[in-house]
Amino acid sequence: FCYVALGHIHKPQSVGYPNVRYSGSIEALDLGERLDRKEVSVFDVGAGGLMGDIRSVPLPATKVYEVTVRNPSEELPRLR
Repeated sequence: FCYVALGHIHKPQSVGYPNVRYSGSIEALDLGERLDRKEVSVFDVGAGGLMGDIRSVPLPATKVYEVTVRNPSEELPRLR
């Protein structure tokens, strides 16, 4: 295979070979991922298979914030 796309693991990474990859998630899904770099893999496939290198292009993921609410009746109406 010229490229193998695997799923479920949220952090993009190759597995043994550059063309066998977990794509990762394109958005942070929880606080544990708030500092993770998000990216997309770009590559070309021709009649002979993979053409050139696999390129990783960074994606600007939506920021994830931790919010602690101690007094809901007072604080929730002020949250945006």
